[in-house]
Amino acid sequence: KYNYWAMFRLCVNHLKITPSEAWAMDILEIHHLLDFKEQADIDTSIMLNFERIKNGADKLWLQKL
Repeated sequence: KYNYWAMFRLCVNHLKITPSEAWAMDILEIHHLLDFKEQADIDTSIMLNFERIKNGADKLWLQKL
């Protein structure tokens, strides 16, 4: 699910495309212009820290990592 209004606003405000041209663009053109990259990397530090806390790690120790 895409937020088309947010994409439209990015095109108009960030890329300075006229509203009529931005509205006529499809999602692939917008992704290409905004140089969106699918982020396959997942931040595993949140999951690791959750496991560490669950196993008894001190939160102060986690801040030093």
